[in-house]
Amino acid sequence: MVAGIDYSTKDCHIVEVDEYGTPTRMAFLKFAGKLSTDRLLTVRRTILDDMWFTGILWRQVDPVEAIGIEDPRATNPKLRSMIAKLARVQGAIVQAIPEQPSVHFLNAKQWRTAVGLSGSASKGDVAGWAIDHGMPEDLAQDYYDAFVIARATLLEVSGDVVRSSASESLLD
Repeated sequence: MVAGIDYSTKDCHIVEVDEYGTPTRMAFLKFAGKLSTDRLLTVRRTILDDMWFTGILWRQVDPVEAIGIEDPRATNPKLRSMIAKLARVQGAIVQAIPEQPSVHFLNAKQWRTAVGLSGSASKGDVAGWAIDHGMPEDLAQDYYDAFVIARATLLEVSGDVVRSSASESLLD
């Protein structure tokens, strides 16, 4: 089992897939607080208090072997503040994950191209791909992103990612 996590400063969406890439479970976690700094302080507790998420991490049968999480990146200097906030949330999420599953950090271009989408695929393209590969329709976009992140992570841990060169890795 592999899980993908898509997050913002307000919440996170988690999708688990089995060894065939079929979605098996989904979760939505909302962080409490009005300001992003207040919400940041609740991330770890929110995750640890969620029985579903902690259950998939600690279960003995079919444990989650790897977790993919979006690695925020932007080249636009105006987005630096938002990227910094997202990086803090990412750190809080990772801090709540036990040592056993491997954690894979993938930027948007990496997780899109890993499954065969364009690195600049639109949200509609990502949603369409996710629906074509087993996700239900009419979900929040973040579920589709988390699903594609999970599928890209599954490909990475199974060694099935097509790379442009032998030395290139999704994690570089």
